[in-house]
Amino acid sequence: MKKSILLVLGFVFIFFISQINAISLTNDTVFIEQYLADAERGDADAQQNAGDYYYNSKRFEDAFRCYRKAANQGNAKAQSSLGQMYANGFGVIKDEEESAKWHRKAAEQGVVLSQAALGACYLSGIGVEVNYPEGAKWLLKAANQGGTQQIVLDNQYLLATLYTDSRFKVDYVSAVKWFLVAAKAGHPKAQGCLGEMYRQGRGVEKDEFEAAKWLSKAAAQGDAGGQMNLGAAYKQGEGVPQDYVNAYKWMNLASATSDRNLAAFARMHRDNLLKVMTEEQVAEAQRLSREFVPRAENK
Repeated sequence: MKKSILLVLGFVFIFFISQINAISLTNDTVFIEQYLADAERGDADAQQNAGDYYYNSKRFEDAFRCYRKAANQGNAKAQSSLGQMYANGFGVIKDEEESAKWHRKAAEQGVVLSQAALGACYLSGIGVEVNYPEGAKWLLKAANQGGTQQIVLDNQYLLATLYTDSRFKVDYVSAVKWFLVAAKAGHPKAQGCLGEMYRQGRGVEKDEFEAAKWLSKAAAQGDAGGQMNLGAAYKQGEGVPQDYVNAYKWMNLASATSDRNLAAFARMHRDNLLKVMTEEQVAEAQRLSREFVPRAENK
């Protein structure tokens, strides 16, 4: 799990910086004209709403102009959106330092997306100097706001992963705490990591059955790490009955991941199973693999 913090930062930071707090605006022409007029008169909330309207219409330069006016008046949502515009280079030249600056302003006013984005900035050195304690501080603020939005769950997962990284400070108890919060809300990677924490007895009493439960949830949603480790559990009979067919199935599915190291690891362990399986068992495992369809967990 040690190397996973870098992988996590990759997809989570991209997700954070790409989100705009766009609201659902009515198509009523009179209403639109009214708040656009209010925006021109200097109303910060109207300017922020106008920015959302222009952003949804893909008029990014107009969106940036409205967000900038509202942000300069202290509108937190506009500050967050402005940070994202700078991060993506939408309507303005991409500027990571400006992105971090505006995310900080919004984060200080409690905008969860900007708190999470600022935390990711500090962990990855995007727009700011790398600072793990500062990154953890902002991730924790965002995580403590709770909720089941994807961005909140991704942030909780990132925070938990940070607590397993020796470059910060290893705190397995805190890692388990946040993996569990996100896992209960259906986050597949958090479920897979939580299963591993139970399997290894890190931050929690070792429990093979609890490990298998969480690995099964992650695997069913298509998480490759969860699939690989669930396959290993079936191979060894840890928390589940020993079952080479299911072991092969899950390792085979894990071998299709885009993570080349994990895919190679899964293939190696899958192929080792051929030494103890019959041709009929292999054929059945391959059939189960072909028929597998990931299922999002009902929350």
